[in-house]
Amino acid sequence: MSTAARDASHDNIFKSMKDITFEQTISHQCGVTMNDSVEARAIAEFMSKKPGVTITYQPALIRI
Repeated sequence: MSTAARDASHDNIFKSMKDITFEQTISHQCGVTMNDSVEARAIAEFMSKKPGVTITYQPALIRI
């Protein structure tokens, strides 16, 4: 994966507990968590080009 592609989609979807507000609403969001692998990185790079998709890289996981 290119560095530019990874930096452009390196937003973090996880928040600290003090920043979380619990609401009784529907987010209309879904996601997939994959083990970090060659295949998962290829899928993440492909999906990062889609509008509204956030990719988060963890040490052993990729969250799309």
